[in-house]
Amino acid sequence: MPRDDRDERLDEEVRFHLEMKTERNIRLGMTPEEARRRAQLEFGAREQWKEEARDVFRRPLWEDLRKDFGHAFRSLRRHLGFALTVTLTLGLGIGASTAIFSVVNAVLLRPLPYADADRLMLIWGDMRARNVNDFPFAPAPYRDFKNAKTAFQDIAAVTPFAGAFTVPGEEPEQVVGLGVTPNLLPLIGVHVVAGRGFTADDAAPGPPPPQPPAPGVAPAPPPPPLPAMIILNYGYWQRRFGGDTAVIGKSVETAGGPGIIVGALGPGFEMLFPPNTNMVPHPDMLVALRVDYERASRLNVFLRLIGRLKPGATLAQARFDAERQATALREQETIFKAADIHYRVEPMHDDLVQDVRPAIFALMGAVTFVLLIACANVANLLLVRTAARLK
Repeated sequence: MPRDDRDERLDEEVRFHLEMKTERNIRLGMTPEEARRRAQLEFGAREQWKEEARDVFRRPLWEDLRKDFGHAFRSLRRHLGFALTVTLTLGLGIGASTAIFSVVNAVLLRPLPYADADRLMLIWGDMRARNVNDFPFAPAPYRDFKNAKTAFQDIAAVTPFAGAFTVPGEEPEQVVGLGVTPNLLPLIGVHVVAGRGFTADDAAPGPPPPQPPAPGVAPAPPPPPLPAMIILNYGYWQRRFGGDTAVIGKSVETAGGPGIIVGALGPGFEMLFPPNTNMVPHPDMLVALRVDYERASRLNVFLRLIGRLKPGATLAQARFDAERQATALREQETIFKAADIHYRVEPMHDDLVQDVRPAIFALMGAVTFVLLIACANVANLLLVRTAARLK
């Protein structure tokens, strides 16, 4: 506070006290002159009082803190058992609450590591007649759903795999990865840090197999398979290749045939799905799926779908559109009609934590109750100590 304002407030405070004492003396029967004179005598020297107030204002904050801490330390030292009991009681309650809240924050409150994660949805198939939930998709129904006019801005497909991975001149290694449609990384907002991402050409199906030859004619050799386009995950890229960008463009061999490394992801990528899908959360690599949607069987189900809602679209609209697609599938395929297939859309975050949310909330309630008990115990200890000091 500026010095002029401080002195003005001090003068106002002094005048207030003098007026209060003067009015009290007048009520006692004194004349105004005598009442003011007695008030000044009782109040004391005005400048001396103001100087003492200035000393208080000038006293640094650290000095008050030092005195307060010193008093607290001496009090705790005189009652060490009481201090340790209170500290331990509160420490146990606060520590348990902090630990559980850390879990709640990591699992329930922290957003998913994707761009605009609140618009990401998981799409499931439910075969109600057979009581089968979380059923995967065949390629053709996925294509039909993706190309339909719905509340989804885009829909990507994912499937896990495991197999051998061989770099020429090196020993083969068993890897786990994800086969993905080229639109997965843009859909979830993940970018490569070396090389390039997937393109539509990376998912182009290979040439059709040759027709059966005529009798007496030698069969034509099958066409060579197109190479699989591979993007390495950051951890595998660092572990296997030391983060060397020279690996981009290198030809490799996979369990499904030849492949080419076209890019590498940055740190932190993970593919989150519920545990019952056996999805690989930290894959070694991503491989662009080459699927022939025209020749693929509608009964060969292996794709898990992730969709992103259009800006402004609602979950109710997405569920309505999904059910409309399921109705069309039931009309096209007798086996799905008999199984009573339905599509279900769930927010990605809610679907991932639905199995653990009740247990975490139960733990949080129990720990909160423990903290309340700890506070009640400390309050009782303080009451007992106060009662002992009444004398």
